[in-house]
Amino acid sequence: MKKLTWFTLFLGFNLFLFSFSSHAAESTGIQSEGVESAVISEETGEFEFKNKFKFFSEWLDNLVLGHLELGTRFVYFKITDNLDEDQDYNPTRVFLDWIFWNSEHVSLGTEITWDRVEVRQTNDSKVSTSGPIWTLIARYNNDTLFIPYAGLGAAFYDSTDFVGTFGSSIKLSTNWEADVYGRYTDITIDEVPDEFDLSTMTYGIGIKYVFG
Repeated sequence: MKKLTWFTLFLGFNLFLFSFSSHAAESTGIQSEGVESAVISEETGEFEFKNKFKFFSEWLDNLVLGHLELGTRFVYFKITDNLDEDQDYNPTRVFLDWIFWNSEHVSLGTEITWDRVEVRQTNDSKVSTSGPIWTLIARYNNDTLFIPYAGLGAAFYDSTDFVGTFGSSIKLSTNWEADVYGRYTDITIDEVPDEFDLSTMTYGIGIKYVFG
């Protein structure tokens, strides 16, 4: 229940950021265009659906274009304790970034991804945990191909665990970027009769598409 509560709070925070961006978009003049469309629709009737669709389309563009990024990573993790890792090298670590604030040199955003950690004990039995990971990220914008970033957040495994991330995006084209990624996750899980420290250093490479 604690895990679900914290994850719900983080989702609520992201919805708040979406609402904030929507309000910013309205302040640039989209709202006034919507009012003008409403007046036109009262006079003509037949353009009502078209104008409403245009308003929604512009509102959606302001949330997505230049803000939303979707990608996936290959990852390799190393347990800080003396346990044998069971690696999964499939490119299945999908991640979603949403940038809610931009300036000349700094961008702020959030990332949601998923991960699984599995280790093999000396008796050949396995211990594993998995769940979503949420981070608040900051990027340093510059004129080179490399955009470094760092983040802090939480992993929602069997418990709510601290996460710290770092890395760099590498521009490949207007919409495509490579991603070099590092993450420390402080994980402790309770397995009767033992408690396992599964704190990990995770390294990854990936690719993402930037909408815009």
